[in-house]
Amino acid sequence: MIGHLRGTLLSKQPYQILLEVNGVGYELRVPYSTSQLPATGKQLALAVHTHVREDSLTLYGFKTPAERQTFQQLLTVRNVGPKMALMALAGLSPEDLANAIRRNNPLALVVPGIGPKTAERIVQELRDRFSRTFATSEPAPAGPPMSDAAEEAVSALENMGCEPKLAARAVREVLQSRKARDTFEALMKGALQWLREKRR
Repeated sequence: MIGHLRGTLLSKQPYQILLEVNGVGYELRVPYSTSQLPATGKQLALAVHTHVREDSLTLYGFKTPAERQTFQQLLTVRNVGPKMALMALAGLSPEDLANAIRRNNPLALVVPGIGPKTAERIVQELRDRFSRTFATSEPAPAGPPMSDAAEEAVSALENMGCEPKLAARAVREVLQSRKARDTFEALMKGALQWLREKRR
């Protein structure tokens, strides 16, 4: 199975690209408009989901592992196929989707391609999985209540595969160091740097 590709962007159109890797052109479906992609001729690296059916093999590309993981989770929902999962990610970030499920808010998932009934089914079928993750994880380190931006950063780190306790600690370390403003982008950058340094 293909899990990652890095190459030159040969052509792009909404939700589909052609990526050249070592002389081979790969067609990939992506959840991005042309304006969200680099210019043709530029380098592009993508996390890839290989979807195999009896009569076809289709590649789906994502800028982050969190997007690919969310796509794969959506595929486990009844009657949600790759096309619908891709449209969901075209309108929602992994953080948006995770927060809507955890807060039992299917209306937040209604985007082009995802109607109210499908949104409700996504919440119902993925809610227990998210709840179990929280129930079995260790409590986050003690400290003052986090801001909305900090909570979003923790959620984003969890969606990237980080343990909940470690994600919360990374964000709190950045907040306490005062090396970043209390914005989602700054907190994510600082937390990822802290995690990289911790692994050395």
